[in-house]
Amino acid sequence: MFNILKIFNWYGKGVFKMALGAIFSCAFSITVILGTIGIMDGFEKSVKGALRKCSGDLLVFKKSVWFSHAEDDSFLTSKIKSVYAPVLQSEAFLIHHEKSSAVLVMGVDEKSFAEVVGNKFQFEREGESGIVVGSELLKQQKIAIGDEVVLAFANSGGEQGDALLPVLERLRVVGEIHHGIYKKDSRFIYIKRSTLQAVTRTSEDVYNLLMVRAGSNHLDRSVDVDELRDQLQLDLGDGFLVRSFWQEYDLLFQAVKVEKFIIALVLQVIVVISIFNILAFLIFFNERHAAEIFLLETLGVSKRKLAQLWLVAVLALWAISSALAIVLVKLLSYALSHLSFLKLPGEVYNLSRLSLELGVGDYLLVFIMVLAWILLIVGIGVYRLKKRSVLLGLRKEFL
Repeated sequence: MFNILKIFNWYGKGVFKMALGAIFSCAFSITVILGTIGIMDGFEKSVKGALRKCSGDLLVFKKSVWFSHAEDDSFLTSKIKSVYAPVLQSEAFLIHHEKSSAVLVMGVDEKSFAEVVGNKFQFEREGESGIVVGSELLKQQKIAIGDEVVLAFANSGGEQGDALLPVLERLRVVGEIHHGIYKKDSRFIYIKRSTLQAVTRTSEDVYNLLMVRAGSNHLDRSVDVDELRDQLQLDLGDGFLVRSFWQEYDLLFQAVKVEKFIIALVLQVIVVISIFNILAFLIFFNERHAAEIFLLETLGVSKRKLAQLWLVAVLALWAISSALAIVLVKLLSYALSHLSFLKLPGEVYNLSRLSLELGVGDYLLVFIMVLAWILLIVGIGVYRLKKRSVLLGLRKEFL
């Protein structure tokens, strides 16, 4: 068969240019589909990874709002076999240079929070307890590390008119935290739990949120979080509410899955159009080399052998297109990560950068799907070519 291929002039009569066009169009269509799947999967993975930096694997709330160390610690220890961190969260306003922003203040213990989430904070600086602020909030308020800001909390106590006034606390910014989600980076502030308890006049015995780690460490992804959530909810009972770390974005993730499926179906049109370019190449090749094909047929080469020749050519085009598509996907991934004009508004898309997340299964699925379309469409075209009369080649031989 390879000896037969040598008979044809692959670089003349415009055949080479036609083949390049077919390869690039097919590679482009494969890249579009892979890019779409990769962006959707990358978005979900990036958001979930960022959410883990905020809350660990599971969030436990008490329906009566307040946990108590004295009342709940022994019960929680008996039911929760993994590491957990008590958190006191409170809403406040951050005030800096006459500008204010609504923030969520997270009072955490450095050691337990680091074991669950992985973020290690150092709130003490020069004998003074400070705060760690989200990266976007620092940009918006033009705050630098070392600056002092004022946090305004609702007053939970006081006498007479004092109860109507906010509690103002001046604190120094000692660090920056980047979660990777705009909503979190523009609103979250971390503070030592004991400091927050003192500022808000909350008892040292209470807290209102429990963060739970599922695996052996904060990087362990071997545990099924959903299964652990259901089991923990059953163990704790109706007085508690257990949520997965990503549950607040559940509707968004469902929408992304539906969009990925629909877009993948619509993009089949691009694949079909590119495959018609391959079919056009075969027809063009057959027309330009009709005399050579006639010569092969007169020498005893069967139509079945010629059909196998077309099949080899098609498979070669598919293989080259797939390899080129892998290169284009790598270039797309680099562009999404580094080019400034592809940066997204975080307030709209939650993430400022998109990333591609593709596994071997994704590549194989798309490559096999494209091959199936090629064999179907080109197979019909080759069947039509086989039905052509030998006399047609004879007529072209003397033109």
